[in-house]
Amino acid sequence: MANWSFRALMAGIFVLGLGASAVDAGTEFPSEIKCPVGGEKFKFSARLAWTEYGKRPDGKVYSNWISPRPLAECPTNKLLIVGEYSKEDIKKLAPLIASAEYLEIRKNESPYYGAAWMMRKLGRDPKIVFAMLQRAAWESDAQPERKKRYQREMVDAAKALASAEAPDSMQSWQLNWMMVNGLRELGAFDEAIMAMNALPLAKLDVAVPEKVFGEPAIIEETASPLPGIPPVKRKRENVLNTQAIDEAKTRRFLFKGFSAHRLLVAERNTGSEPVTLVPEREALRRCKWFAGSLTASETAFCQEPSFAAKVKTYAGPKDSNYN
Repeated sequence: MANWSFRALMAGIFVLGLGASAVDAGTEFPSEIKCPVGGEKFKFSARLAWTEYGKRPDGKVYSNWISPRPLAECPTNKLLIVGEYSKEDIKKLAPLIASAEYLEIRKNESPYYGAAWMMRKLGRDPKIVFAMLQRAAWESDAQPERKKRYQREMVDAAKALASAEAPDSMQSWQLNWMMVNGLRELGAFDEAIMAMNALPLAKLDVAVPEKVFGEPAIIEETASPLPGIPPVKRKRENVLNTQAIDEAKTRRFLFKGFSAHRLLVAERNTGSEPVTLVPEREALRRCKWFAGSLTASETAFCQEPSFAAKVKTYAGPKDSNYN
């Protein structure tokens, strides 16, 4: 069976994205998978790398590959491959995937929603269930009613998870962000306002610290970005307080983002890609080509002088090149 890394699957669940991320490659990686239940072998193609350019406010990446990443599925019994399954898991899975409930879910619901059901039945960490629900909503962009059902479950899961975290921890903040954004997209505006009013948002209004350098200030390191590619030497700054800087930047991002959410809620904006909360590339595209459909706060953002100058010279396509 292929080595499906939960760490890789879970990476970025709560990371909201502070700018561009570019990993420019598109190599298909075909593999043969042996189904843990029944032993059926089948082919599945993944990618070693892809291009990403930031995220929507609900966490979905802008990517030149399918987002969310496809799940492998055993062709005959419809078992979804989500991480590694232990022997104990496999004993539980055989009757679960043969049940009428599971077969009905696989027939009528998205793959990641089926994965969320499986993760619950296997007693996985609720954060993993949340991640599956989050991705199920992304899968359902073209099916609004189904997406609303998934978002409601995701919002409830985020609220429960946030309440179990330390109040001022980054995971608590990011879960609350997902909850507020989900409520806004659902049109639950009063709930969204109440949720934001209950948060100590002033704690996000922090200064980003200056870099503190260690000795030597520039160090060499050896890195191998992908399997099969020889390691390369590169130089980087020896910054001692990187974690503090990253956290402060995330807090600043959230502080500004919640302010933008208040305006969007006041305008009753349920869009998944408001220009005030998407990467610059997508904001420019929307300001340029969809100005007539924007709300007041989005229009004001587009017309801010320095940004308006970029919009004026923007020559990108009307439709996004990213999924």
